Amino acid sequence: MAGRARIEPTNDWGQLELLLTFPEQVAYERIRPPVIFGASVAERSRQTGTPQSTLRRKIAAFEKDGMRSLFESERVEPHGAAWLDPEVRRLILDLKADHPPMRNNEIATICYVRFGRRPHGRTVERVLQENPSSIRMFRRFDPYHEIEDATERRLAIVTLHSEGWNTKSIASYLKTSRPTVYRTLKKWIAEGVQGLEDRPRGAARKMDLRWICAR
Repeated sequence: MAGRARIEPTNDWGQLELLLTFPEQVAYERIRPPVIFGASVAERSRQTGTPQSTLRRKIAAFEKDGMRSLFESERVEPHGAAWLDPEVRRLILDLKADHPPMRNNEIATICYVRFGRRPHGRTVERVLQENPSSIRMFRRFDPYHEIEDATERRLAIVTLHSEGWNTKSIASYLKTSRPTVYRTLKKWIAEGVQGLEDRPRGAARKMDLRWICAR
């Protein structure tokens, strides 16, 4: 497709997951090798960090219902979005204010990463419709090339990714390219904090993502 940067194909799960935009893509890629090539479920479990029982259940559902099994079943909460905690509501509104193009499904995913519970996309939409005047306009990070310190620029990418933002939204929000986001995350995965710095690096070491994002 015109306008899209070329990225080398990869079978490395850590790198591949960074390129996926939607939860359904992630779900399919987890089960694709066993489904298509008959690869070992145990090996795929090890590669993706997904329990074997979960993979077997997803594979069985895919063999029965095909691609439809990858999408969440539609459900409507009996009291609209009333079940949501105030913190979840606030996060939904803040994310939409921070980056208006963000899709409802991605907002739901970020809620899951933060709070361990994933609201349905319809619920996210209802919160936004019911609270239009509660959306506050702000930016957590300046555009990528306006952040003077190179390490801080890359840390912004890593922080957003750790919260559940996908590569496309990170690039759009920080006004940079998707390959830049991809390269930064690839270096972070391979080298940890040293991958964010502009200096010669010796032996690579990995650090806990929660540590650096708490700075």
